[in-house]
Formats: sequence, structure tokens, C-alpha cells
Amino acid sequence: MTPATLLAWHQRLVARKWDYTSRRRPGRPPAAAAIRKLVIRIATDNPGWGHRRVQGELVKLGHRIAASTMWQILHAAGIDPAPRRTGPTWKQFLTAQARGVIAADFVHVDTVRLQRLYALIVIEHGTRRVHLAGITAHPDSAWTAQAARNFLMDIGQRAASVRLLIRDRAGQFTGSFDAVFTADDIRILASSPQAPRANAICERIIGTLRRELFDRLLIVNEHHLRQVLTEYLRYYNTARPHRALGQLTPAQADTRPPEPVNLADHRVRRKQVLGGLTHEYYIAALPPRAATEKRRSAPESYFRAPQVAVTLTYATGRGHALIGRALYLPGGCAADEEHRELAGVPEEVMFASKPQLAAGLLDRAHALGIRAAFVAGDEVYGGRELRRGIRQRGMGYVLAVRANHAVTTGSGRTVAAAAAAGLIPARAWHRMRTGSGTKGTRHYDWAMLEVTSDDTPDGHGEGTACCWPGGTATPASCRSTGAGHPGRSRCPS
Repeated sequence: MTPATLLAWHQRLVARKWDYTSRRRPGRPPAAAAIRKLVIRIATDNPGWGHRRVQGELVKLGHRIAASTMWQILHAAGIDPAPRRTGPTWKQFLTAQARGVIAADFVHVDTVRLQRLYALIVIEHGTRRVHLAGITAHPDSAWTAQAARNFLMDIGQRAASVRLLIRDRAGQFTGSFDAVFTADDIRILASSPQAPRANAICERIIGTLRRELFDRLLIVNEHHLRQVLTEYLRYYNTARPHRALGQLTPAQADTRPPEPVNLADHRVRRKQVLGGLTHEYYIAALPPRAATEKRRSAPESYFRAPQVAVTLTYATGRGHALIGRALYLPGGCAADEEHRELAGVPEEVMFASKPQLAAGLLDRAHALGIRAAFVAGDEVYGGRELRRGIRQRGMGYVLAVRANHAVTTGSGRTVAAAAAAGLIPARAWHRMRTGSGTKGTRHYDWAMLEVTSDDTPDGHGEGTACCWPGGTATPASCRSTGAGHPGRSRCPS
């Protein structure tokens, strides 16, 4: 041991005795994590701003913070607080330049009859938003000039931010086409001959249209091409992600990416585009909250619940098969445009009652040459309108009616259908087997009573009767297809 070691021990003992660190009050609390994150984000988004400029932004937002605190936050994050930290990157430079640039080019499509159609496509470099300027089979000088005017009218005020139009040297782009843009102070830049890379972004969207659309679909005529391009470009601009935009859509080009979510807590729904040629996906529901979940409206609950459909089945002695179906959309849901769009309900689907949907299915089956002796259904389809429509198609029917449905017997007495069962004598009931169900073989007692037709204007019809499955309160209205006495008509099982 040396004297220096002994003196060092003594100095440490003295320092430990007079150490008041445990009783020292904490200094100024550090800035909240959210404030530090916001400061770094502002400084990163704006390379030319120093710490004083960033401090001013926070003060403007209502949060007072010292300039020294701002300096410490940036220094701890490895960001130089001085203005003009670094020059812009190539990505930042090109993105800023692209804001005022648009490009135009023609894409040609050959129809099934080998007619060539031309579609004028215009794309905004900054947002990758694509516009359909027009479609024609003869893109002459007058047509292209008018298409240019239509495009500028469509984009409205955004035309003031356009500085440059890139196009190739095709013969369709004439002086009158250029004059429309130069009148709005938009400079024309014609690419070099046979240099498609000089207009690379526009050439890329044309390649996308061919790969995702035209190579997978036959175009019938100009009207068909317009419908297809309009629907696809709506999907392209609002739902298709782009690598150049950080996997955002053109509609999100001026916004930040959405907040991350746990997809396990959400319902992801699929919406068909162009009849299933491609699809888009969206989140249909937020995560459930035990105490604060908002009560769902009736249309919202319907769209999230299993749907109801009207089906048409063709049955013979050898078996049966489903030949038609139609989605039943209640009136409240049919009028709710927001939930219709989220659920992907086509615009042509409007409200129709279940009997009306059934009549439509019968019409389509009849148009396809499908014939049947009679139509069967439950009491939902037992109204007069559907029964009248079936009779006009030359078919019989066995359709249930409600228990309180008024029927007029052959003697002229009008009673409820359920009460009319008491008028049938016991010997008139016949047991018939209707097939096997989940609980075994099903047997029902049937009886028939002559009634006056209620689905004809004059109240008379051939083979009209009511029959009751024994043990139920729901009668069935029957009509045979052949002539004969109604009392001799047999109610099908």
C-alpha cells in the first residue's frame, strides 16, 4: 500500500459522507415522447429548417418549448440542428419536380370484330393519377384538340399547377392539340423519336393496362371500352397501391400512410372489380370495445350479418338442382349508399320484395326454355301477384298462404284459411309421404276444399283449391294446369 492509495480512500469516504444525491430534487422533466417524435418528424420533413424554425412551428400549434430543449432533442436523434443540414436527395428532388408534370399518350385496343379503337390517357407524374381524356376510332386533329379541352375542364383548378406536358411525336398530336395547353401556360415537351423511355411513366401505365386489363378481356365496342376503362381507372386511382408512392394509392398521395392496425382484430372484406377480374380489399369493422362500441344501425347490421337470398330449384323424380338465386336487399339497406359501396352491392341491385325477386327468377328460367308443371313455395310467396304471374305463364302452383288469408268456399262462404280446415270431413284427409328429413321420414295429412279463385279478375279459374297439411296452420293454395272439376284436382305432395 502506498500513501497515495490511503489518501484516495479517505477522499472517497469524505465524499460519501457529504453526498446528498438521494435528497436532490429532479430537474426539469424531459419532453414527452410524442413531442420528441413530432420534432424529429418536422425536422426530417423539412431539411432547411433549423431548431429555431421547428420551435416556431410548435409554438404556432400551441405548445411552448424552449429552444435549448429543441436543440437537445435533435442532437440526441443525430440530426444537425443547423439550417441546411444536407441537400435534398434525388428522391426528394425528383418528387418536387414531378408535381407540375403530366404526360399523355394513346393506347390502342382491337375489338372482337377487329376494329381498332384509340384511348387518350393522361397521367399526373406527382400523384400517378390517371385520366381518360377520350375514346375514338379516328383520332384526328379536331378530336385530339377537343379531348385536350375536356381534360383541362375535368381537372379544374389543378390545371394551374401544371407546368409541363410530355408527349411523343405521334401524328395524332398536332399543333391544335399543343395550342390548348400553351394557352394555359403549359409548356410542351416532345420526346425524341423512337425513345419510349423518355415518356417512361406514361408508357408504364399503358403496359399496366395491357397486362391487367386488355390481355384478359375481350372488348366488344367503343361503349364497352369506355365502361371498362372508367371502372378500372376508378380502381387504379383510389384502391391500387403504387411503389413510387410508398405503396399508397394516388388518392392518398398527399397524405401520410395510415396508422398500423392489427388485422387479426378487424374484418377484411373483398370487393370485385370488373366482375372479379381483379379485387380490392378494405377493413369493414373496427376492433370491438366492451363498453364503448357504438350501436350498429339496421343497414350496417344487415350488411355484416349473413345475407338472405331467394332461390329457385328445379326438381324432378330423379333429383333436384339450384338453377337461380337473387340477393334480397331490404328497403333501408338499399337506400344506404355508404354501406352499399362498402359491401360491394352493384348499382343495378335495387329494393325488390321476395315475391318480385321470385317472379324475376321465373322469367329468366322461362326465357332459357326451362318448363315446369307447377311452382311450390311457402307463405312468403303466396300473394296474389305472384300467383297471377305463375298462372299467366301457364304453370300450376302449390303456394302456402297466411293462416288469416280470406278464402271463399264453393258455397259462397268467406272464412279465414285456417278456419276453413274445420269444414273438411275426417274421411277427406289423406296421409302422404313428403320425403326424408333430418329427423326421419316426414308424413303429412292432406285435404282439399274447393274455393273461389282470388287471382283472376272475374274470380273464376280452373282447378282452384285449398289444401291443408295436417297438424299445421298454414294452408296451401293449389291450382292444377289441366281443365276439370276443381274437386277432382289433386294437391301435389
